[in-house]
Amino acid sequence: NISKINPKVPVIFYYNVFFSEPTYAADKIVQKNPQWWINTTEGKPYKPGGRYTFDMSVKGAQHFWTSVIKKAVSTGGADGGFADSGCGGHISWFSAKHNAAYAQGQLDVQAATGAALGSDHLFISNCEADSHKEHFYVPNKIRVNAVMFESFCYDFGDIHGKHHAPGCLREVLRMRLYEKWGNTSMEAHFYVDRHNSYQYKYGLAPFLIGVYNQSFFGASSNWDLHGDWARWNPETGKDLGKPTGPPKMLDKYGCTWSREFASKTAVWVNLCQHGLKITWGSGEVLEAPAVPHPEAVFATEEEKYLIPRDELYPMLRELHIEIPQ
Repeated sequence: NISKINPKVPVIFYYNVFFSEPTYAADKIVQKNPQWWINTTEGKPYKPGGRYTFDMSVKGAQHFWTSVIKKAVSTGGADGGFADSGCGGHISWFSAKHNAAYAQGQLDVQAATGAALGSDHLFISNCEADSHKEHFYVPNKIRVNAVMFESFCYDFGDIHGKHHAPGCLREVLRMRLYEKWGNTSMEAHFYVDRHNSYQYKYGLAPFLIGVYNQSFFGASSNWDLHGDWARWNPETGKDLGKPTGPPKMLDKYGCTWSREFASKTAVWVNLCQHGLKITWGSGEVLEAPAVPHPEAVFATEEEKYLIPRDELYPMLRELHIEIPQ
């Protein structure tokens, strides 16, 4: 219907890799194929929110999922697809073998869908929060044009444990890899409400550390189109200019980072002590002072690294980021 009103407006077909949405005609077919479902330990269909869920370790479920998006693009007027819950998952009652097949199936179905749509159609994967190391490899194993972080840097500013934001560091580094690979990325950061600038700035600052020409930032407290998305964040209109260079890591542990832009805007973050400072070219400042964690006592040198050194340093070398001594 949108395409009929204005054929120039791109339409992206949303389909969840995990849930089968009851509002879709495809859900009627899912209900008739119990071999595709995730079942509970009692053998009943697992239906959070009343929705059937796909067991993507099953090839039939993968083939059906791909066919739904392909049909929407070829005959339904859609210009591309959006894979929600696209970065793998874990079902607590699955065996280790079943979970491995399940996670691999979520990758395989997206790779197959991207190939089926072809290079002329946009295919987006929503990777949500990158809090786990095993999620890091996903984007270079599935064929997608764009990646979305639904809860970008959600752990930055959330005080817990010895290190505050290992997930945020992984996401910033993934942004840098996406620029190298030619992927577009969208970083969606959520905060409690428009007056809670505490959470908002904890998304904006690391975004500016990783930002590149094909990356986009949004902030809201929900997905309601009549809510926060319609509000203008004043920082969005700031003159940024091109980066003067790649981000700089200021300590060997991956905690502190900085970056500067042509507008003379300068950004600094401390991911281990939830500190940040954005000095705009106009002279205005948005900041949160670093606060050392009272329990941040490390038994070994290796524990001081925000993410394990054997994970961090190969990425830094691939990105040609200098490692301080």
